[in-house]
Amino acid sequence: MEASREAVGNIQVFRLVGTAFEMGLQHGGLAAEMGVDFGSVDQDLSLLVEALPSLRQMGHVEEARESAYPDVYDECRGLGEEALRQGLEDFSEELCLLMAFWDVTGTRLGDSFGGCTQVVAAGAATSDGVMVHGRNMDSGTLSVLTTAYPALIVRRPEGRIPFVEVGVPGSVATHTGMNAEGLVVASNAAYTTEPLADAGRGKWQIMRQIVQDCKTVEEAEAYLANQERATDVSLMILDGRQAALFEMTPFHMAVRRLDSDGLLYVTNHYVHEDMREFNSSTNPQSSSRSRWARFEELLPGLHGRIDAAAVISVLRDTRNPLTGETHPADLVSGGGSIANNGALQSIVFVPEERTLYVALGAQPVPPRSFVGFSMDQLLQKEGAKPPEPPAYD
Repeated sequence: MEASREAVGNIQVFRLVGTAFEMGLQHGGLAAEMGVDFGSVDQDLSLLVEALPSLRQMGHVEEARESAYPDVYDECRGLGEEALRQGLEDFSEELCLLMAFWDVTGTRLGDSFGGCTQVVAAGAATSDGVMVHGRNMDSGTLSVLTTAYPALIVRRPEGRIPFVEVGVPGSVATHTGMNAEGLVVASNAAYTTEPLADAGRGKWQIMRQIVQDCKTVEEAEAYLANQERATDVSLMILDGRQAALFEMTPFHMAVRRLDSDGLLYVTNHYVHEDMREFNSSTNPQSSSRSRWARFEELLPGLHGRIDAAAVISVLRDTRNPLTGETHPADLVSGGGSIANNGALQSIVFVPEERTLYVALGAQPVPPRSFVGFSMDQLLQKEGAKPPEPPAYD
C-alpha cells in the first residue's frame, strides 16, 4: 500500500503508511491537496481555532500534548508540519492534539458529545451464524465537519496492525474502526456522575491503541485493564467470535457480553447492575431510554433473520416507542428514535468477513446508501474485491 487519496462517491479514502510521523506528513499533505477548510464549514472547529491562544494559556494544549500516546503526538507533529508547508495554516499540531484529546478537554469546558446507538447480533440471532454489528454515531463535537468531509482513514502503521478509521481529515484518534484482523471498536457517549480524572488517557486515543495492537476481544480487555482513563465511555469491541461492551467511568468498569439470544446493544446510559448508580440522568423519557426500548421492541421480531440488511433497517428505524410517534426519515434530530437522533455516520461491520458498509455525508445519514468496503480493498491487496453486495440502498 502506498500513501494516496481516492474518492469513492462522496467518501474520501486516505491511505497512510509508515511511522507515525511519516503518516502525519502524508495526512497533512493529502488534506491540503483536498483543500480542506475547517473554518468555512464548521462553527465548532472555527471557534476552536480562534480559541487556541486562550486554550494554550489555560494549559489545555499542554495537557493534550502530555497526555497523548507517542504515535498520536508524532502523527500530529507530522500533520501540522506538512499542512503548514502546504499553506493549510489551521491544520496545526496544536489543533490536531486538541481534536485527539477533545473528549477530555471538551468535557472540562462543558462541551456535549451527543448520543450513539449500537447493536451486535451473533449465532442464533443471525440468518447465517455470521456476527454483524451496526452503529449510528450521533451529533456531537465537530458535527458539521463530519458531514462536510466524510472520510475513511486507512493506516498501515510500521510494526503494528493495519486498520481503517471512519472519521474526518485531521483525526488521529479513533471513534470507530476495524483492523486487518477483523477487530472492531466503536464508542458511545456515557454520562456519569463521577468527575473526570485529573490525569489519564482520552478514550478515543485508547481506542486507536486497541485497534492497531489487538487481534481479539481478550487482548483488548487485557489492554483496557491497564490503562488509566480520564473520562467515561461505553466501548463496544468485537472480533467475529466474541463481543463485549465495556461500561466505564474514570474509576469503574463493568463488562456486558452477548446475551443468551446472541444480542448485545447499547445507547447512552449504563445498564450493567454495577454501573447504574453512576448514571447522571435517570429520566425515563430520555432519548437514550427510548432508543433502548425500541431495541427491545424490534429485535425479538428479527431473531434468526439478522444480517447486514436487517441491521441497516434497524439503524434507519424512526419510531419512538415512548411517545408512540413515527417520525419522517428526513428528521435529523430530536425524535428520540434510533434514526432521528442526529446521526452523523451509519455503519455496519461484518468482522469475520473483514468488511464494512458506511453511510456518510449530508444529514439525514441513515437513509443514504451504505457503501461497502473490504479491508483487502482498502489496503490495496492484489486481487482485492469489494464486498458482495457492493452497497445497500
